[in-house]
Amino acid sequence: MRAVLPLLLASAACAWEPALVPGAVAPGEVLAVSLEPGADPARNLLRLDGRILPFRRAADGGVRVLVGFSAKAAPGPRVLEVVRRGFFFDGERKVPFEVLPATFSVRRLRMEASRAALPTSPVARGALASIRAALAGESPEQLWAGPWRPPLADPRLTAGYGNSRTVNGREWSWHKGVDYGAPAGTPVLAPAAGRVVLAERYPVQGGVVVVDHGQGVLSALLHMKSVEAKVGQNVEPGARVGRVGTAGFSTGPHLHWGVYVHGEPVDPLPWLRRSY
Repeated sequence: MRAVLPLLLASAACAWEPALVPGAVAPGEVLAVSLEPGADPARNLLRLDGRILPFRRAADGGVRVLVGFSAKAAPGPRVLEVVRRGFFFDGERKVPFEVLPATFSVRRLRMEASRAALPTSPVARGALASIRAALAGESPEQLWAGPWRPPLADPRLTAGYGNSRTVNGREWSWHKGVDYGAPAGTPVLAPAAGRVVLAERYPVQGGVVVVDHGQGVLSALLHMKSVEAKVGQNVEPGARVGRVGTAGFSTGPHLHWGVYVHGEPVDPLPWLRRSY
C-alpha cells in the first residue's frame, strides 16, 4: 500500500493538461483556456504577464477562463501558467501560445473645439475612473449564452476596433470598441444577458450603461442621448437600455460599444459570430 500511494499521487499530478482555443490569438481577440470537466475551479488559477485570473464554471459545465488581448498586445511567442492547488501537492503547467501580428487603420476626425476640449477637464478624469472601476468587475456566474446580438436593431458600422485616431490634427487614444451610426433617439439594446452595474451621464462619454455579463466580461455603451436602464437591473438580450445620441466627445449621432474581458478592451464583433 505504501508503494501504491506515491504512484497514485504521481498519476493524479500528470492527469491534466489545459486546452487553448485558439492556439494563436490576434490582438483584440479572446483566448479560452479550459480544464477537464471534473476540475474544481476554486483550486486553479492562471498567471500571465503579472496578472492572476480565476477559473470559472461555464454555462455548459466546463471549467475555463477567458483571457482578453487588446489591440496593443505585442506579437510573438508567449507562455501562460496554470497553477493547481492540491491536497497533497501543487501542480503547474506552462502552456505556450502565440500572439499574431495585426495592423489597424488611422482615423482622422474633425470636431468642434469645445467638444475636443472636454477630456481635459478635472470632472472628465473622475468620470473615466468611475467607468474603469465598473469595467473591472468580476462576478462568478456566466450570465450570457451563445453568440451575442448587435446593440442596435439596424447596425451600421462606422468605426472599427483598434484604430489609431487624430482629433483636429492631434494624436488621440486608440479606439477601444466599435461605433454604429444611427439617428438620434434610436433604441440601444443589451447585446447579451447581464446585470447593469453603471447607468450614468458624463461630460465626455454622454449617457453610459455598463452591463456585467459575468466572469470578467462586460459591455460599455456610450454617447447615449438618454439612459433608461437602472443599476442592479437584470437585462436579457435585446432589452432597451437607452437611446442613441451625440453626447460628449462625439462627431455625430452614434453608439460606441466596447467589450472588456478582465479589464482588457477587445474587439466586440467576434462576440456576434461565436459562442464563448
